[in-house]
Amino acid sequence: MAAINDRGAISGETLRSIDWGDAVCEDAHFIDCQFADTAFGAADFTGARFERCQFARCGFARTVLRDAGFEECRFTVPGDPPVGSRFAFADLRNARFRRCDLSFAVFERSDLHAIEMHGCNLRGARLHQVDFGRAIGRKNVVTRAVFNDCNFDFAELADACLPGCDLARCRFREADLGGVDFTDADLSGGDFTEAITTGMALAGADVRGGDLGALNLLALASFARLKITQSQGDGLLQALRIDLHPDPAG
Repeated sequence: MAAINDRGAISGETLRSIDWGDAVCEDAHFIDCQFADTAFGAADFTGARFERCQFARCGFARTVLRDAGFEECRFTVPGDPPVGSRFAFADLRNARFRRCDLSFAVFERSDLHAIEMHGCNLRGARLHQVDFGRAIGRKNVVTRAVFNDCNFDFAELADACLPGCDLARCRFREADLGGVDFTDADLSGGDFTEAITTGMALAGADVRGGDLGALNLLALASFARLKITQSQGDGLLQALRIDLHPDPAG
């Protein structure tokens, strides 16, 4: 805590069995540290930076991680089954993750408004009743989130609300996307192979350059103004069992 208060970087430490309680750790800086079996509780890590840190079986219950930055951090313990970290009622507004392993992590009832993840592994992760929106006034809600080049294979995102968000070049193979609101979202270059897409809203979404798998338009909640390429259109028609033939000559 003295190093944190002095704004000094904490490097190469194994931090185990520490009672973080309601600790105030704003703008703390951790490099190559290991956190094991740690419950961070309501600690405040606003603006903190974590570089190449490992979090083994850690819980972030009501933890404040607003404006925090994570780079090349691991939140998963390999095994059978693997164990991911858990974020419950956490404040992750404006948090940034780059090249982090968040596979099998659980995000539950947490505030993820304006979160950014780039090149992260979220394989098997679960996002349950998380909030990407921020109320502006009494009736206006602004939704912001960026997930670029992320792996959501086998992840559970059912009923998530991500309208207008940037999810370019993400993989959703065999992910549960049932009821997800992707209205006007950027999903270009995505891979939806064998994903559950029943009830998904794709109105105005950009899915150009992606693998739509066996996406069934009739099972979607909406798809007006959907942006696709010609080759993708042929695949969507095949999924509807519609045979497309060339116009007769003359």
